[in-house]
Amino acid sequence: MQIELTDGTHRFVWRGKQILSQGWKAYTSQGEKTQSDESEEAKEELLAELPNVQEGENLPLDHGAITQHKTKPKPLFTEATLLSAMENAGREIEDTDTRKAISDCGIGTPATRASIIETLLLRDFIRREKKTLLPTEKGLSVYGIVKDQRIANAEMTGNWELALSAIEAGKASAEDFSTRIKDYTAEICRELLALQIAQPQYPTYRCPMCGKDTVGIFPKVAKCKSEGCDFHVFREICGITLTEAQMQDLLTTKRTTLIKGFQSKAGKKFNAHLVLRGDGSTAFEFDNTTSKPKGRK
Repeated sequence: MQIELTDGTHRFVWRGKQILSQGWKAYTSQGEKTQSDESEEAKEELLAELPNVQEGENLPLDHGAITQHKTKPKPLFTEATLLSAMENAGREIEDTDTRKAISDCGIGTPATRASIIETLLLRDFIRREKKTLLPTEKGLSVYGIVKDQRIANAEMTGNWELALSAIEAGKASAEDFSTRIKDYTAEICRELLALQIAQPQYPTYRCPMCGKDTVGIFPKVAKCKSEGCDFHVFREICGITLTEAQMQDLLTTKRTTLIKGFQSKAGKKFNAHLVLRGDGSTAFEFDNTTSKPKGRK
């Protein structure tokens, strides 16, 4: 049962339920609750008897108080929860018909949803970290550009589904729908091409090969932007992704602090400093107390 209340300014929502029969839950081990049960009970109040209220009824205010609580961020998506969110998309859309249309179909199809996630991973918009999916710097940048544009409007899928249903029922023309899709595609392309995208400003460092202050540090590589100069250093070396600070040390002092956790081809872990040679190549430098991995010069 859900009740919406208002004092003329604020809107309040109360949810409660009354269990009439335990059903299959009566046979669970000692009445154990699942995680979904606990999350649902956190949203709903369990009552012995539901209140008898009527729509439009004026209720007396018993008392009021201001309390402080801490909110928790929504949990990060896993592949399973993201697939579920895509399947059940549209719950926040206000228009009833559009919400129903998109809730019936979701985003993508059962055959394409997994491939959509793999495409996002392949194009480096998201990355896996254990079981969770995290947005990359590239992904966040693209989101920031398109989030307020028509191409990012989830209601579009619902509107298309309504149009296709009308075509199926013989109430709309397939040719008209095709024309609208072509016009829409041209419009969103014009909108995206007209966007003025602010370019991030990266600090530059002196290149050890050409001597110019044209080396920039990027997400996967540090490289010289001078024409004809091929200096570059990949940020992932022997299983370790160098931090911004480590890359700065390498470019400015030609030597990083001790980095722990490098892995040789044989799978052995080792610690070393990374040094930058005059020809632009890198090498490991070991402390006296650091053992040199076998098979590496």
